[in-house]
Amino acid sequence: MPELPEIETFKRYLDHTSLRQKIREVTITRQRILKDVSLRQLAGALKNHSFRGTERHGKYLAVDVGNGKQMVLHFGMTGCLHYVDQDDPDSPYARMIVTFANGHRLDYANKRMLGRVRLVDDFDDLVDELELGPDALEIGADEFDERLRPHGGAIKSTLMNQSLVAGLGNTYTDEILFQARIHPATPVDALSAPERKRIYRMMRKVLRKAIDVQGEPDRMPRSYLVPHRHDGAPCPRGNGIVHRTRVAGRSAYYCPVCQPRPGRKR
Repeated sequence: MPELPEIETFKRYLDHTSLRQKIREVTITRQRILKDVSLRQLAGALKNHSFRGTERHGKYLAVDVGNGKQMVLHFGMTGCLHYVDQDDPDSPYARMIVTFANGHRLDYANKRMLGRVRLVDDFDDLVDELELGPDALEIGADEFDERLRPHGGAIKSTLMNQSLVAGLGNTYTDEILFQARIHPATPVDALSAPERKRIYRMMRKVLRKAIDVQGEPDRMPRSYLVPHRHDGAPCPRGNGIVHRTRVAGRSAYYCPVCQPRPGRKR
């Protein structure tokens, strides 16, 4: 599932390929991806205008259309963007196709149909409406600690709570906790202040590194968990093997040597 680093990569990709190009046509191949907007409304807002800029909050990408409207993209489990020549075959699972006057087009692809396209007047208002927490790369250390401390659930599922901090999902929470040497099932209220600070530092480190490699797991450092994130893989630190467990119904990968269960000595 695309998380903050992948969405930031999509943002930079769109900025590089698709800004300031007159939009000639908007095609929706599956109406289900539209949220609180009709095809007529979306096409009317985009056609003969151009994308002026983008902003991201957590897993949401907002595109300024330059007429007081913003198109907001959520990528669900499998979403991505493709900028191609207009005569190229449709991208696999293209659900929205924005054709530009320069002979190119931007395809919003979404295999599992869990992504959504919105049209809003103010992205900040949507962030508030969705009750999203601060962006994981924007939140400061003190605010992160203040927001984290009251929670009593497992640290992995808590970090994935988008109302606490926006942008983290299954993959990068595993990496953050591996780097912080914290077991994913550790209750938040059992964490010490130094452990919470370490989680914050590792969150910023991991997200920045993932953005550097454009969200491609195989390009992450071999000392990271992500390239080895499957049951039975060797721990990248050489301390054992990677185990798979479930935390609040979600898969979690960890090293039991580097990340002992709560109550066991590290």
